[in-house]
Amino acid sequence: IDLRLGNTIKVPKWYWGNPITRYLAWISGNRTYWNEPFQFTRYVLWPGQFVLCHSAETMIVPDNAVALLFEKSSTGRTGLEHLHSGLGDPGFNGQWTWELTNVAPWPIVLEAGKRLMQVMLLGMAYKPNKLYGEVGRYQHQAGPTEARS
Repeated sequence: IDLRLGNTIKVPKWYWGNPITRYLAWISGNRTYWNEPFQFTRYVLWPGQFVLCHSAETMIVPDNAVALLFEKSSTGRTGLEHLHSGLGDPGFNGQWTWELTNVAPWPIVLEAGKRLMQVMLLGMAYKPNKLYGEVGRYQHQAGPTEARS
């Protein structure tokens, strides 16, 4: 199932790119990593830049299935890389948060609505004892969601 890029993005706060201001922020206890999310139609992702985006679609994973998230091959070939979170637990309901990094030596234009990812549903022989809705921290998330740990 193809998934499209949503129209909201979160970018890291500027001081995390500078070693001195990063150190000063860290020792002062200011560990706020992200700016407030903003809407976009097109966004230029520079080489090495890391952002949080989301799927335009809301996904409901059935109780007896697990969802696996992958980049489309054409997405990966541009140098855009999706990191980390690629598992949708049984019972998950929400938009996917995508952790995107530009690993290419050139800028990549992100366009809201463009098909970037694919999700695959795998059936399970048994339902889990507890569904994601009972134990998950990201149930019903909407937009790019930072870590809740």
